[in-house]
Amino acid sequence: MNLLYSISIMFIGSFLTQYFIISYITTYKLQDVNHSLGKIYISLIMAFFIVLLQIIIHDIYNFTISTTYYSVCICFILILVLLYKKQIGINDNNFLRNLIEKHSSELLLLNEIKDKTKNSAIKALTSVIIKNQSEEINDMKKLIIIKKKENNKIEEINIKSVDLQ
Repeated sequence: MNLLYSISIMFIGSFLTQYFIISYITTYKLQDVNHSLGKIYISLIMAFFIVLLQIIIHDIYNFTISTTYYSVCICFILILVLLYKKQIGINDNNFLRNLIEKHSSELLLLNEIKDKTKNSAIKALTSVIIKNQSEEINDMKKLIIIKKKENNKIEEINIKSVDLQ
């Protein structure tokens, strides 16, 4: 199979799996699955790592070294890691949406551990964390709604100021 074709398939499949399927598996409530730039960065990083593995497998099997593919792949990984770590392009809305999904993932695990554990200290701790995380998710959702309303008002003001001119 052509290397470019196989890495293209792996890239698309890996990105879609990380972005959509993993989110639905790891969140407590499906309505907490959100779209955000940070999630795109992470999904792209994962996809490029899978592509890197595909290139390695190809090169081992064919006794070759695909330096151009390695260079491009590693450059993209490094750029995406920098973008994610520095939160470049991440606005308040992206930040809140990403955090809601992460908190929801934690709730999934916390609820399972709370139901399974026999340790009363762990039960108590998970109960407190579940309460706090749930409240924080609700607060973040409210902030998103407030921010959306503020943006709509700003757009109305901008439209009115254009009409007045």
